[in-house]
Formats: sequence, C-alpha cells, structure tokens
Amino acid sequence: MMLCTHTGVLQPRLHDVAPLGLTFWMRPTKRYAIVIEKAPSNYAAYVPDLPGCIATGATIEEAESILRQAIEMHLEGMREDGLPIPEPASVVEYLEVPA
Repeated sequence: MMLCTHTGVLQPRLHDVAPLGLTFWMRPTKRYAIVIEKAPSNYAAYVPDLPGCIATGATIEEAESILRQAIEMHLEGMREDGLPIPEPASVVEYLEVPA
C-alpha cells in the first residue's frame, strides 16, 4: 500500500492489482525527470513536474520502482479529477566543478 499524495488516499501498489507495465501499453507515455536523494536511513525520490508525487525506498532501485508506481497513481488521480496532465518540463543536468 502507498499513500497517494494527490488524493490523500491509501491505495494498493499497481503490481498488487495489475501486471507491472500494463498501464504503459494502454496509453502514450511521458518522460518525467526524477530526483533521488540519500536520506539518513533510506532514499527519497520526487518528480519536480508533479508536485506532491514522492516515494521512499531502502535502496535507489526500490525508491525508483515505488516512484514509478506513484507517478502512475498520481496521473490517474489527476485524470479522474479532470485535471490536465502536466507536460514534462524539468531538465536534469550535472555540472562538473573543482572539488
């Protein structure tokens, strides 16, 4: 189970109710930038273009997997509420500086 921050409702993870990836076959995909940060005891992940869409995991891989599900649930909640789906706009880049 995970908390959908868009609706505030505790919902099952997508793999609990449908085969993983099924939603990608049902509608066009979008490519959103994500940020994964190391926290004191886990990893926290969020989507800059989808405020409130967050996830945590014990590993980077787990945080990314859970965030993928959170994004799908967040977008589904927006569709159900008749809200427009934001276009991906954030850009991710690394800067190399002397350390």
